[in-house]
Amino acid sequence: MKTTRQLIRFLAEQAAILSDFAELGPPIDYPEGPEGEYYLSVECTQIVETCQREAAKFGCDLICEKAGEIGPKEALVQVGKILAWTQAMAQSKSDMLTVKQAAEHWNVSQRTIYDLIECGRLRCQRIGKGRGTIRVKSTDLDRCVIEPTAKTYKHLTI
Repeated sequence: MKTTRQLIRFLAEQAAILSDFAELGPPIDYPEGPEGEYYLSVECTQIVETCQREAAKFGCDLICEKAGEIGPKEALVQVGKILAWTQAMAQSKSDMLTVKQAAEHWNVSQRTIYDLIECGRLRCQRIGKGRGTIRVKSTDLDRCVIEPTAKTYKHLTI
């Protein structure tokens, strides 16, 4: 998987499979009795391990709490935790806006955003050396109130 969106879709599909297992029991082609339950627990464990492996590629370090084979309900809880972590990570990444996106959000010029950053009215994060890349948190953008004054904007003369 290359994107967090693909990972979230995959995790949701696996959670749906585990939910079906928890509600309906083993698939019809599984043997009856303890042997079928064993196969189901092995499959649930494999699903959790696969989800952990895929999420680890994105930095997730959640580890299944129980060793050995686990049932569908426990597996569903584990995959749910991984899914929640992934969604939170995707949300935090989408909170960072480029200067262009911040300007479009407010319907102002990019120069206005740069001026707000330069005068300290808008916080930003610089990524890289030299010019680098500037990112603005959407929460900081919402907190900043634009009040046009001569002190704020160097390119305006009032």
